[in-house]
Order: sequence, then structure tokens, then C-alpha cells
Amino acid sequence: MMKKVLAGVVVGLAPLLALAQTLEGVIGKVRGILDLIVPVIIGIAVIYFLWNVAKYVLSADGKEEARTGMIWGIIGIVVMVSVWGLVALVQNSFDIRGTSPQSVPTLPQ
Repeated sequence: MMKKVLAGVVVGLAPLLALAQTLEGVIGKVRGILDLIVPVIIGIAVIYFLWNVAKYVLSADGKEEARTGMIWGIIGIVVMVSVWGLVALVQNSFDIRGTSPQSVPTLPQ
């Protein structure tokens, strides 16, 4: 009786194992996409800030709007870089490795 219950549990949990491997692949793909998108978004924020600096310097009557844009650009950049740094700090503190493949050490020649 106990063997039948154990076999039933193992057979019942087998799809979860396959799902876990599928989720690992999905998480890896999402991480790869985010690794590409984050620097682009930070670049857009820097361009937005510089655009508002140029508007502030060159405009005679739109200085208040450009000043507000510069402040929000700086806030956006600081928040994004801080979160990026916080994630790296947590990864290093808890020795969490990413999903990127490990390099194979070679002997010096």
C-alpha cells in the first residue's frame, strides 16, 4: 500500500519537475532580455536629461519646464542605477550566481 502511494506521489509530481525546468528556461530568457533593455533605458534617461539641459541653456522662456525635466531625468537615472547596484550588491552578498555559463579554466602556456 505504501509503495503505491509513494509511486502515485512520484508520478503526480513528475510534471512539476518538467515545469520547473521550463520555468528556468523562461526565467533565463527574461533575464537575457532585461540585460539588454536596462542599459538602453538608462541611455534614454541620460538623453532625456541632456535634451532638457540643452533646452534650458538655449531657451529664453521655457526654463522652468526644462529645469523640471532635468530634475526628473536625474531622479530617474539615480533610481535606475541604484536599483541595478542594489541587485548586484545582494547577488555578491549572498553569492548568487547568474544563469550565464561558467568559463572553463585553462592552463597557462
